[in-house]
Amino acid sequence: MRAVLRMLLCGTAYGACFAPLALRGLAWVVLAPAFVVILPAPPWRAAALGAVLGAAGACATVAWLPRTVVTYFGQPWWIGAALLTAIVAEMVVPCYAAAAACAARFARRWRTALPSAVGAAWVAAEFARAQLLGGNPWVLFGYTQVGVPPVAQIADLADVYGLSFVLVASNVAAAELWLHGRGARGAAAVLDPASAGLRWFMAQPSLQSVPNRCSIGGSQRLEILHCLGGQDVTWRILARLWPDFRGAATEPRRPTG
Repeated sequence: MRAVLRMLLCGTAYGACFAPLALRGLAWVVLAPAFVVILPAPPWRAAALGAVLGAAGACATVAWLPRTVVTYFGQPWWIGAALLTAIVAEMVVPCYAAAAACAARFARRWRTALPSAVGAAWVAAEFARAQLLGGNPWVLFGYTQVGVPPVAQIADLADVYGLSFVLVASNVAAAELWLHGRGARGAAAVLDPASAGLRWFMAQPSLQSVPNRCSIGGSQRLEILHCLGGQDVTWRILARLWPDFRGAATEPRRPTG
């Protein structure tokens, strides 16, 4: 029961890493208490805990969905609640249950590369959530670092999934330090994400060379945070709704002032 409560608390805190609170620094450790429980658990139990964690995080980040269905579409509240439940059950729970089960299995096999291995499993879960069954690319973990240019710049090399990888590796390293203290395994947990951290700043010089705004319709401006290689759903929807969007977005200009 305590483990389930910990998953619920971590999932709720995960939501606080996004707007409107945007506690970006919290993202580096917010999942560590959950991994302290998940890593030593049997894979089947880890999967169940991962499902609770994923469901709590989804509810914390898209709690606006039922209210939107009621307000903008004039539907009963139970339809909005049913829609949220269906999305969480179909697109979120299976992905993070699988990631947690992989994390528990990896913890039994690897010592030095565990943060990277679990980070890769989490990224695979996010990619599956964003691409399969219609796609649900909202509130991926890496988006918590929007507004932190030295960190967000890793997206230049590895997309938003690279940011998620680094964040999860940091959380797993913190969990390993908690579980194993100053032993060899704890030291390895620090060194592994530290080597990844060295690569974050390789792309930093290019940050200043990319315009961060583009003109739309002459008077409006779009803040370009990240475009997922032309595959982002939101990008395609905007291009369809506003025909001049695609052409305007290809002619960026630097902000004045």
